[in-house]
Amino acid sequence: MQKTRSEEMAMIFRQLAPINQRYLLMMVYVADIAEKNARKKHWAQMENRQGNHEA
Repeated sequence: MQKTRSEEMAMIFRQLAPINQRYLLMMVYVADIAEKNARKKHWAQMENRQGNHEA
């Protein structure tokens, strides 16, 4: 049976020491926030471009 990516990540996560689990979770949290901010910035730039074309 082939494992899914999330199952593989969970297996690796369980093998980490507790302090490293915390660091990994913090990195995932920060990466998630960075991705959301990048999406917002991208959409804001797209809206600005559309506004500039109408002017």
